[in-house]
Amino acid sequence: MKISKLIQPMAKTFIVCCILIIVSCTRTENISRQTLPVKANDDFVKKIFVLTPPVSQKLADKEKNTISSVSKELSKFFDKSGITCEITDAESLVPSDIPSGKHIILVTTISSLSDEQWDKIEKFIASSDGTIIWQGMLARNSILLDSDRKHLEDIAGVKISGYAADEKIGLGAVDRFMWISPTADGRTDIFKDYAKDKIFAAFAGEAVAIEPAGQSRTEAEWLRRDRTNSDGAALIVKSHPSGAKSIFFSNYLFITAMRQDVSSPEVKAGREIFNACLRSAGCPIPEEESEKKSVSADTRPVNWTEINPKIQCPRSMWVWNNENALDEEKSEELLKFCDLRKITVIYLYTGKDFFKGEGRVEKIRAFIMEAGKRKIEVEALDGWPEAVLEKQRKNFLSSIEAVIAYNRSVAEKERFAGFQSDVEPGGIEDYHKTKESRKKINTMFIELNRDCYNLCKQSGLPNFRFGLALSENYDGIGKIDFEGKDAYICDHLARFVDYFAIMSYHDKAAETASNVSYEINLAEKSGKTAWIGFETLDAAGQYRLPREITFYEEGLEIMEKEIEKVLSIYGRKKGFGGIAIHHYDAYKKLQNERMEGIYKAPSYSASYVPENIVIDASKSDWAKVPEFRFGEKKYVVHGKELWKGEQDLSANAGIAWNEQNIYILVDVKDDKLQICPDDKELWKGDHVGIWISEGKENSPVFQFGISPKEKKPGVYMWYPKSYTESAIAETVSSMSAQAIRTDSGYIVECKIPAKTLGINGFKDTAQLYVTIDVGDCDSETEPHKSLISLSPIRERGNPMTFVRLCLVK
Repeated sequence: MKISKLIQPMAKTFIVCCILIIVSCTRTENISRQTLPVKANDDFVKKIFVLTPPVSQKLADKEKNTISSVSKELSKFFDKSGITCEITDAESLVPSDIPSGKHIILVTTISSLSDEQWDKIEKFIASSDGTIIWQGMLARNSILLDSDRKHLEDIAGVKISGYAADEKIGLGAVDRFMWISPTADGRTDIFKDYAKDKIFAAFAGEAVAIEPAGQSRTEAEWLRRDRTNSDGAALIVKSHPSGAKSIFFSNYLFITAMRQDVSSPEVKAGREIFNACLRSAGCPIPEEESEKKSVSADTRPVNWTEINPKIQCPRSMWVWNNENALDEEKSEELLKFCDLRKITVIYLYTGKDFFKGEGRVEKIRAFIMEAGKRKIEVEALDGWPEAVLEKQRKNFLSSIEAVIAYNRSVAEKERFAGFQSDVEPGGIEDYHKTKESRKKINTMFIELNRDCYNLCKQSGLPNFRFGLALSENYDGIGKIDFEGKDAYICDHLARFVDYFAIMSYHDKAAETASNVSYEINLAEKSGKTAWIGFETLDAAGQYRLPREITFYEEGLEIMEKEIEKVLSIYGRKKGFGGIAIHHYDAYKKLQNERMEGIYKAPSYSASYVPENIVIDASKSDWAKVPEFRFGEKKYVVHGKELWKGEQDLSANAGIAWNEQNIYILVDVKDDKLQICPDDKELWKGDHVGIWISEGKENSPVFQFGISPKEKKPGVYMWYPKSYTESAIAETVSSMSAQAIRTDSGYIVECKIPAKTLGINGFKDTAQLYVTIDVGDCDSETEPHKSLISLSPIRERGNPMTFVRLCLVK
């Protein structure tokens, strides 16, 4: 449900930065409230030290590359203010590297610091009126010792409790995030002039309470993620007698602040607070930042277009920002929008402290009553992945209990109609490690839903329903013996829900219909219902997820047509409950028509060759065919941080045609060949992938793979997914392919007959949608190091993101 969770936000990586810049000359125990950026002058030390983990620390390649890439982005960021970065590791740091004085900010790591290094930091704090900025993160496999915790309390003003209670701590999992908010007394001075209200989030430490100690100025409390807030980081700030300050926050702040997509809420929030932190220390802020934010902000107005569906059915919508319901003006806008879009059920986020606060309950009662007058039901909504774990199950059940308690205290017309769980176990790191861990977590998932269902049914509230937002990936998989019954996970779950909201996000009706069939049939068999989900978020722009999961680009009109197709299949099924739109903030700004040009694929012309080309992996037949080169960084669509240049991976491709065939030749530069011997799994090694489709509605999309095996090239077909193994073998045999190895890599050549694609023949002026991928693998244990594509915006299975290929004589 929460697209942001589908993302897995870089919690396994880390970057610990040591920044040397000036602080303001003012000595005070209060936090600076400068209202204007400080301009660079001769008082500033124009240098930034990026303090990486000790060289003895074992790091994954992904972590090393993250350190490198984020460090480079920091360099670019500060270069605009005339400040440069220098990288050094913690073990190489010597006392002279930490100058004393009022001009220093030091950002360092809490990971594996020696007593000597702690001593240097203590001396700096004692003799300087500068500022230390900490990133609250451990390196993978490192342990936060009791002595480290004591130093952090004394120097950084950070008290970490509950440490021993979390079995993950010490295994590198302290890089998970907690969510914090300002306290009621407003101790958030550092943000006064620079950050919007409620942009507070992210502390490191799963199940670890992090709170201020000593003279800290910002208080943190443990909090489940609050979707009314943007992702950012609240700070714990401590003032020292010398005039020095310590600012402690999560590593996530730097990672999000340094990402380039400034339209993303996470990046905007990260940069706002990052800049506020720097301003408080007297650091000049590049003027471009504020300009970028104002330009990139989503200023599209609400789309008030009314829909009049040909096929009527109940419609629901997720509302994660509950201020849309509780603010008088916003709630009227929300209900008006629901009327126009025929929404009959709202899933309203009721996370931590939803019912607390002066006048809060009265606002909730008023909203639900007003919604009821408009024939709209309101269900409570909450969920986070770790709620399945035994340690957090009680917290999640208490969220339901709070809704039940509220319902018992108000009139029937002011009650929530039910509770929906959005607990997605796939967001837990251990879920993907082994089959055993996945089975264990899925069992706990079933247990949690059983407990939730029983709690709702035993509440004494008539018709109070319990629903579950469920990924389509649970279709008929993973048999588990639960309470004496051996059945698929989804079948077990059906016993403990009143309905499913199926997160089957696709922008094509055919794929949606195929992926929800199991749940619809299961719901009918079980006497329950299944609601079919549709996505409207900017999945690619904000979260770098495939564009084919959302209607953001297609717009409202196309989405309604695709919904109509799905309803024509399932609208009359007993197990069908309705459709569900994710989510209000995105849906209300969805444009009516397709956003042409937002992601524009390149166009190329294929050369006509009247005589058939001999398939021998030789370039002798290709002298008159233009080459398309894709060897620059912009063509890297996967593993950009691991790509080392054109010698590492680049390619030239030629595409030709005649009435019977399409011909493709790819000359690949690859400095290290690693081939997977299994043709079906050849993508795990060096290979060429070819996508091709007519691009018409309902026309199939083909994906072929070719690997340069020694004696005979490996060839396989993964798309269309509906093909059986025998059909795949027959299709592949209709092709011709050859490969040879060269001094700099390899050459692949192939012929794809029109009949292989189900086309009678190719004609002049016709168009195909084609792209060529080249995958690079340098290690047998780490497949797919990087992938380049002829179309830089290419997505799996989406021909609209392929190269538009014109067949020209």
